[in-house]
Amino acid sequence: MQRPFLRDMVFFLAAVFWTFVVLWDKKITKMEAIGFILLYVVYVLTVVIGRYIYTRQRTRLNSQSIQESSGINRISQLDTVCDERQPLLSNPDVISLTAVRVEGAWPQFLEAVNPVDSHGWSGMSLPKKIYEVLKCPVVFLLTITVPVVNYEDDKHNWNRHLSCLQCILGPVFSVLATKVGFTLLGGAFPVWGLTVVLSVLLAAVIFFTSVNELQPKYHDAFAFLGFLVAVIWIYSIANEVVNILQTFGVVFNISNAILGLTLLAWGNSISDFIADTVMARQGYPRMGISACFGGPLFNLLLGIGIPFTIATIKNGDYSIQITLEEVVLAGFLMFSLVSSLLIVPLSGFRMTRAWGIYLIIVYITFLAASILTETGVFHAEINTGA
Repeated sequence: MQRPFLRDMVFFLAAVFWTFVVLWDKKITKMEAIGFILLYVVYVLTVVIGRYIYTRQRTRLNSQSIQESSGINRISQLDTVCDERQPLLSNPDVISLTAVRVEGAWPQFLEAVNPVDSHGWSGMSLPKKIYEVLKCPVVFLLTITVPVVNYEDDKHNWNRHLSCLQCILGPVFSVLATKVGFTLLGGAFPVWGLTVVLSVLLAAVIFFTSVNELQPKYHDAFAFLGFLVAVIWIYSIANEVVNILQTFGVVFNISNAILGLTLLAWGNSISDFIADTVMARQGYPRMGISACFGGPLFNLLLGIGIPFTIATIKNGDYSIQITLEEVVLAGFLMFSLVSSLLIVPLSGFRMTRAWGIYLIIVYITFLAASILTETGVFHAEINTGA
């Protein structure tokens, strides 16, 4: 945990410090904007290369310790260890028998798209049955658009007919959800039409190059398609949540600044909050903590770098107005990062409950200070001169 935490913290501190310097300088140049993008590229390369080196060294040390502590008989047993993704029932005859739980391809397809847990329905209480029925439309739409590759399932969750359907509906949903579906190509042919044609051709290729009983060699590629479609689903839902929250702001006459600090910030972050929490509860705390840093770092560096790079290329240096609100935002972010960089190592790199409570208190204090600054209770003159 030490290495990823320190790496993410150092890069985040560098990004925040650079952002504060740009704000205090009251302008951003083309090279500074490009620097944000390059810093994120360096961060990604550091993560990938560092992980590769760490895994390689750990594998080498493990192999050396095995050779030193075990005899030849012990080493020979390693040949029987299978990859965790390789099914234990790898005999084709066994697969053909276990795969026939539901006879016929179409019954298997209907079972796969069924949004109701028919096997556990009889044992559910009435509230659970009501919840199961209410979530049916959403589960059904996700099932027919998002491919899922599950190595713990039979045939890695392969279903020939469902996969072909997902190859068609997933891309079509994606172009419509991102609002590019009705863009005309050459002034005549819509993007969604071209997507349908290409998706049908791809589905036909998959259908005629695969069988029902065994997943094809290219089945892993469906995981990438599922990831992309899932991201677009999250993007679409987050946009709708933001629109609803903006409606509340208009109805209750809440200023845009306060709305952005509260409802909009919560709406934009709720998907990350849920995903990070689920990953941690499922036994992947490192992944959850890394995502807590990786997501905001992505938004900060590329969210500033890409648009300002485009703007400075077109119009030259871009002037920035700094107010007390920006100082409060950057100051609290820097304070939380620096204090965490001190507290976590002193705690032996254990993410304690006390540290979590401390971060919640820091956030509540930040929220109160930001709202008081926006409403004019806190005010100060910030020199905006060149």
